[in-house]
Amino acid sequence: MNPRNKKFISGCVEEARSLGRSNETVALLKNRLNVIVSYFNTIRIDELTPKQIKKFRDDLYFLPVNASKIKEFNEMNTKEICRINKEKGVNGHQCISIETHRGYFNALANILAYLRSEGIMDTNPLKDIKFKRAPLIKANEKNRAFDCDEWIEIYNYIVSNYSEKDGFKYWITFLLKYTGARLKELLQLNDTDFIVVDGVVCMMVYPDQYKTKGSGRLIPLHPELIKLGLVEFAKTKTGKLFPESEQAGRPLSYKTSKWANYWRKKLGFGKGKNLISFRHGFIDGLKKSGVELEKRAQLAGHSINTTADVYSKDYPMDVMFEVVSLIK
Repeated sequence: MNPRNKKFISGCVEEARSLGRSNETVALLKNRLNVIVSYFNTIRIDELTPKQIKKFRDDLYFLPVNASKIKEFNEMNTKEICRINKEKGVNGHQCISIETHRGYFNALANILAYLRSEGIMDTNPLKDIKFKRAPLIKANEKNRAFDCDEWIEIYNYIVSNYSEKDGFKYWITFLLKYTGARLKELLQLNDTDFIVVDGVVCMMVYPDQYKTKGSGRLIPLHPELIKLGLVEFAKTKTGKLFPESEQAGRPLSYKTSKWANYWRKKLGFGKGKNLISFRHGFIDGLKKSGVELEKRAQLAGHSINTTADVYSKDYPMDVMFEVVSLIK
C-alpha cells in the first residue's frame, strides 16, 4: 500500500469515529477503503482521475463475495482478483451485488470528501461517474409486500401497544410504509434531516452513516405522516430520532429487526413477510398507480442509468409529494 494512502485511510477512519459513527460503520469503511487502495496499488488516492475510477467501477463488478476468505486469491490485490474472476466467466465465484458495489463507491466518495475538506484535493474525480441500476425489487423478492388486510392488522397492533414515547416501535412501521426508505436509512434520521423544499415538508435520508454531501435524497412527507405528528415528534429531539434503537456491539438494525420478528410471529406472518416488505409495497404501489420509472427510482434511491438520466435533474418536491400521496 502506498504510504500516503495508508495515512489518508487512517485520517478518514478517525474522522468517522470522532463524528460518532458506530463501530460497525467505521470497521466497514476501513475494510472497503483497504480493498479500494489494494486495487490502485501504488497510485495515490488524491491523484485518481475519472478514467481510472471508471476502470475500477467496471472491474469491481467482478469482485467475488467474501474474496478475502477464498484461498486462491491469497496474496493477490483487488485488481488481480477481479481480473481472474472475470476470466472464469460462468465458472467463477459469485460476484458482489450491485448494492455492495455501490457501498464501495460510497466509501470512496467518503475519503475523497475527507481529502477535499483537508485541502489535499480541489476537485472530485467521482462527480460524473454513473453506475448500473439495481432492480427496484429483486426477482426473488416479488410478491412479498403486505396486503391491505395485513397492514390493517399491523396498524391495529402498533397503535394498540405503542405510542410516540416508544420511539421506533411506534414510528418505524409508518415510516417504512409511507416513505419506501430502507430500515437503516430511517434509523439514522436526525432532527435536522427534516426540511422544507418547494413548499413541501421533506426528510433527507442517507444510504449509510457517512452522510457525505450529495449522498442523500429527499422524500416528501406523506400526508399520513404529517397527520400522525412526525414533524412535531422530530422537533422534540436533538440529534437522532431513535437513539433507543441502537445496541452496543450490534448492527444498526439488530434491535429493530428483533422486535419486528416478535410481532410478525404474534400476528402469524410467514416467511418472506418482514420489514423489507414495506419497501416492496411502496414501490409496487407506485408502479400500479402508473408512476414513471424515473420518479419511482428517485424516491427509492436508485439511478436509472440511462442517457437521459445523465443530463436530467430530480423532479421538484411539490411534484413528488403528489406521487408519494398515491400510497394508501
